[in-house]
Order: sequence, then C-alpha cells, then structure tokens
Amino acid sequence: MKKFVKYILVIALLGLLGYNSVYFKKLSDVKKAGNEKFDAAAFAKKLWNEKMTAKIDSAVQLSFVTGGTGVNFVNNVISVGQTLVVMSPSTGKELKVYVTASTA
Repeated sequence: MKKFVKYILVIALLGLLGYNSVYFKKLSDVKKAGNEKFDAAAFAKKLWNEKMTAKIDSAVQLSFVTGGTGVNFVNNVISVGQTLVVMSPSTGKELKVYVTASTA
C-alpha cells in the first residue's frame, strides 16, 4: 500500500510540474506580435553606444608582434573592428578580443 501512495504522489507531482511548465498561447496572438521588423543597424548602434564603450574603457591592452615565423607569425591579419579569440598563456583560458587599433 505504501508503494501505491508513493507512486500516486510522484505522478501527481510530475503532473503538477508539467502543467505549470507549459504555456499555451493562440497562434493569432503570436502572429500579431511578430509583425514588427528588426532593425539591425539600430540594434548595433545601441549596443555599441551603450554597452561596448563602457567595456572598452576597462579592457586590458594586448599587443601582438607582427612578422616572425612559426608560433609568432601574425602579419596583416588583424584589422580594426575584428573580434579574435586568443588563448591566455598564463591561465590557458580563451579570451575574446575586439581590435580597436592596428599598425599593420
């Protein structure tokens, strides 16, 4: 009898969780709300002016030596506005880098 009550409680709990995790909406309401056009240029401008400038001021300055061979070979591949992924030699973690200046 205890097993039966336990199974009923587990099924009731799963049913309650399932009922509260699913939300149904009329498709016509979704289509009405989705008629707005996405303005990518305005989004990029807002992102640059509001979020990126604050982060750039606190960013760490990195320098790359251009030329060379092997591991040190970086020549005419870094341009302003590029996003690069580099590995930190001290921690081994990936760093996302945004190029703000280049002499190449």
